[in-house]
Amino acid sequence: MAEVIEAEAATIETELAETSGLDQLVASITTQAERLAAEYMPREIADEEDYKQSKRERSAARKDIAELKGAYDQQMRAIKEAVRDADARIKDALEPLALIDGGYKREVDAYEGRWKSQRLADLAEAYAGYAPDLVELVPFDRLRARFGNEKGKQWDARSLTDMQAEAAMQQAVQVIANDERTIDSTPYDEQDKAALKADYFQTLDLAGSLRRTQEAKDQRERVARLERERKEREELARRIAEQRQAEQEAAQQAKEPEPEPEPPKDIIDTHTQMSRAEYQAELERMAPEAPKPITKHQETVRTITGAQTVLVALYSMTGEQMRRLAGTLSAQGIHGKPKGTGMLLSESQCADLLTFATTRAQTYDAPKARREL
Repeated sequence: MAEVIEAEAATIETELAETSGLDQLVASITTQAERLAAEYMPREIADEEDYKQSKRERSAARKDIAELKGAYDQQMRAIKEAVRDADARIKDALEPLALIDGGYKREVDAYEGRWKSQRLADLAEAYAGYAPDLVELVPFDRLRARFGNEKGKQWDARSLTDMQAEAAMQQAVQVIANDERTIDSTPYDEQDKAALKADYFQTLDLAGSLRRTQEAKDQRERVARLERERKEREELARRIAEQRQAEQEAAQQAKEPEPEPEPPKDIIDTHTQMSRAEYQAELERMAPEAPKPITKHQETVRTITGAQTVLVALYSMTGEQMRRLAGTLSAQGIHGKPKGTGMLLSESQCADLLTFATTRAQTYDAPKARREL
């Protein structure tokens, strides 16, 4: 049958060449091109007239080329159209055989699909029996995707026998076992090793798993270091703030004067001590026989002390004189802390002090007062 087809193909080719006249067309164009080429002679241009003549000759030559090429293209268009028509007719003629070929292909592909499925099912069963502890960690599909798809060595290739395919599967299991021993020999702690194995069983890529595990470990260490440094900075800032606050409080306390101690109740001044009876006798001695009318100044003092129970500026005196006056007042049961030239008094204390001050003002003797103070 093949010899008959080849003989028919040669006959068709000869008849097509004779019918198309392609050889005659090529020969005719060749002859005309040689004749026309002899009519032209490019040369060095000597003057303006020679320049114009050269341009005219070039235009004529290009026109000849276009005419010859046009005749050829016209013939080729006819040939190409005949070829396209022949292609369509041949396709229709071969359609019955194409349908037969398609039918065979479908059946062959279906059989190969069933055969490959059975091969892989047998290998999965062999894998479960050969490495039962590994099946749960590495399913057969993952094992095959990693080791059983190498070009020319596919586990489902018909070029491999069943024994060769099973041997390839067992070899892949041994690779996994060796990789697991390598993981166990790494210096990682148990937690990192467990993470490394989990990543490896997921990808079956030892180099990639080692890289990712180390990157994760480095990241955890960086985070821990940064967190530790942050806490150290916060602790240092807290200590500095506490130290500054303590220094400010100490400086504030150093600026505040210490309160002067109140004199004892039974001490009149810092140089002379008198009992309450002696001091009462001194008051009676200085008291007038009869009270005199209250002056405007005394009324002002009474108004102030009556409203706020505060005695304001009886005399202008030194600090030592203030302490002596405080001792005198303390002996009469008048207590309080001097504030400038005044002190807080009760209503009864204000009345007693007002009487005393009024009496002293009426009988004031400057030289004697200075001697007493």
